[in-house]
Amino acid sequence: MSNALKYAFDTQTDGQITVTLAAMSDGNIMLGISDNGCGLSSDIDWANSHSLGLQIVCSLVEQLQGRIQLEQRAGCHFKIYLPKSVVL
Repeated sequence: MSNALKYAFDTQTDGQITVTLAAMSDGNIMLGISDNGCGLSSDIDWANSHSLGLQIVCSLVEQLQGRIQLEQRAGCHFKIYLPKSVVL
């Protein structure tokens, strides 16, 4: 969320960040963080980023045997899927 606050709204005077937590039908838990900002630059490889924040998130998700999905449409939408067993 700090990256969304820091980078998503450079050219906007207002913006929206949405945080979602949902139990999925496959037994995983999904944490979604979305914004309606400028999105990530197409030349950024977020999974191998030099950004400390993204490195920490990727490392934690890997340690918890989860996965990350990124959708870029009208902003940036990260979804983190974690096994229910590590969340509860």
